[in-house]
Amino acid sequence: MRVLRIILLGCLCAAGTYIIAAWTAAGQSAAPPEGYLSWSETQAEAVITAMMIKGRVLGTRRGVLNTDAPQKYDVRAIWLTPEVIRASTRLIQLAERLSEPETRALVNEAEAVGVLVVLIEIDPDEGSGVIPINWDAFLQAHGAPPIAAVRGSENRRLQELRVLHNVVPRNYKYDRFWMVFPIETKAGKPIFSDTDREAELTVRIRGRETSVRWAIPDSIRQRMASTPSN
Repeated sequence: MRVLRIILLGCLCAAGTYIIAAWTAAGQSAAPPEGYLSWSETQAEAVITAMMIKGRVLGTRRGVLNTDAPQKYDVRAIWLTPEVIRASTRLIQLAERLSEPETRALVNEAEAVGVLVVLIEIDPDEGSGVIPINWDAFLQAHGAPPIAAVRGSENRRLQELRVLHNVVPRNYKYDRFWMVFPIETKAGKPIFSDTDREAELTVRIRGRETSVRWAIPDSIRQRMASTPSN
């Protein structure tokens, strides 16, 4: 029986919202690699929900020359960890009665796109409803200096992969962005060290930011260790 726990802590400040999300799975280290194939729909949905966190980027104050700028941007981020990928795949398997080989093939296809992938959804509130094209997303270990952050790059082709596209039902208030992050910093060091405990994602829009945090799963460390350096 998987036991999942979500801890959400939010505080609003002038620069944005800081939220922490952590999840634990009792007995996960002892679970067989193919354990996801026996997850129930409820278990799979809980795994996905545990990695979904929200933030808010405060917009600029409106004025005579800035009447179309949104006052805030609601942000939702889902870290597509190996567990989330398997949970999404399991939901597809249950819905479409897929065989185990077909299900494993979907997992392999989704994991081939990269190690650090985050689905970021942004909803511009009021104003023009337009998200500026020069917004940025950065990933780093929590507590590391800004220079250690890596910038994400959008890969629109990922929306064509069923496992990634169907990870959560589409909310059409939000625009979706599939962001892939390098596993090494500009200095050539791993983005997460053995002592780092949390990953921090920062979304920057029009000079304002929001940051959200996850506990770093062992599965991410394992994938990083098995992935050749660039």
